[in-house]
Amino acid sequence: GGFRDPPPCVLALICPEVPRRITVLRSGGTQRISQRRKSGNLQRGEEEEISGLETLPAVRERFEKMVKKEEKDSKAAAGNYLATVGPNRQVQICDRYGQVVDDVSLTAGGQVLALDWDADGETLAVLQQNNSALILWDAVQKKTSMLETNTKDLSWMKWSKTGAELAVGSGKGNLVIYNKRTTRLNPLLGKHSKRITCGNWNDQNQLALGSDDKTISISTNTGEFVRQETVRAEPGEVFLSDAAKGKVTLSAAVGKKSVFIMFIGTNEPPLDLQFVPKYGDVVAHRWAAEDEVLIGFSSGIVIGLSANEKSQGKEVFKKQLFRGGVTGLEVCPSFKKAAVCGENSVRFVDTADWKELPDETIELPTNVSKVKWTEDGNVLSVATADGSVSSYLASMPVLNAANGTAIVFMSSLREVQVKDARDLNKKPLCIGMKSEPSFIALGGQHVGMGVNNLCW
Repeated sequence: GGFRDPPPCVLALICPEVPRRITVLRSGGTQRISQRRKSGNLQRGEEEEISGLETLPAVRERFEKMVKKEEKDSKAAAGNYLATVGPNRQVQICDRYGQVVDDVSLTAGGQVLALDWDADGETLAVLQQNNSALILWDAVQKKTSMLETNTKDLSWMKWSKTGAELAVGSGKGNLVIYNKRTTRLNPLLGKHSKRITCGNWNDQNQLALGSDDKTISISTNTGEFVRQETVRAEPGEVFLSDAAKGKVTLSAAVGKKSVFIMFIGTNEPPLDLQFVPKYGDVVAHRWAAEDEVLIGFSSGIVIGLSANEKSQGKEVFKKQLFRGGVTGLEVCPSFKKAAVCGENSVRFVDTADWKELPDETIELPTNVSKVKWTEDGNVLSVATADGSVSSYLASMPVLNAANGTAIVFMSSLREVQVKDARDLNKKPLCIGMKSEPSFIALGGQHVGMGVNNLCW
């Protein structure tokens, strides 16, 4: 209804697509409310309404958290492409429906060492042997460009999870950080004394690197030194967790025989988890929760270990999933589920209750080499030794509408079904679509669907 007097200050915070109450505060309003509360002039209904108001700093803090979450969710949803490459050095980019979007033929350089998408899902970086330049593919313009690093013997690369930085390591231990927004290259000589072999970013934009010099370094997004740890052998893969309650967890597979875990920001001593010889080599390890790690071995055994201070090293899961060994392992945090591949199948582990899910096993005609979840966990892609890639819809978007006794719902990414709730056994009306909708409505004779600013 408006204000009787013009307010001296009004703050309205609107976050797109987040259904939250919008809080509007006038300066001086909280003081007047406090005076009325002390004098006992507030009615019961007014007290309940006022108790829902928030102070300006609280609104700002909540709004910033909402915006950060929306940015993270939108970035995860932006990843609609799958990039694959084999020994033929032909990078193929497909959309989530399996349609080929672009083919990139690599004429210079040797075999591809790594593919990686940036945090926005807009730029694909390609790292090759014997090539000092990186290939960057733009998902918006569908074009490639060259990024010359002026560094020989490139060995590793990784985009930041939250920023615009791309870290590139070399065989001599040098590091180059490229900023996509500023297009600036920051060469850092002597970050390690030997080859950089692995690394990872966390959400705080810190970078952990592993090297053949048997050290693990942690740096800022500009390459500034934070700390360095020495381990007993060459690290094979490194992970750096997000800060939780002031604690950051660093983990590394060391010499294929142990997993080293350090808790930064606490007084907890580091863990050096050794395993019995029958387990074989450590193939992969992934964090299933803040204090639980899943490890796959060359013997086919998969174990879950607790890294909690009260039960460090305790096994929460152990099973021989394969006879021929584990070849890949990935965890989906949103569904608390792990996909483990080996031989010619993919097996699943519930990381909430720590049990295998045998009914969800995927069998393939040839050996499986890798698995990969999308950020939202809706799609699982599986690569096999014969050069084929299969993507499985692990979860359907919840999208439906109703009109009277008629209901419409998504039955696949590009199909909806209309049914009568009075007779669910009756054959439904199936409607195919060219695009995946994000909203839907059902009328008496029509179904309306749309995405962004397009409706049909």
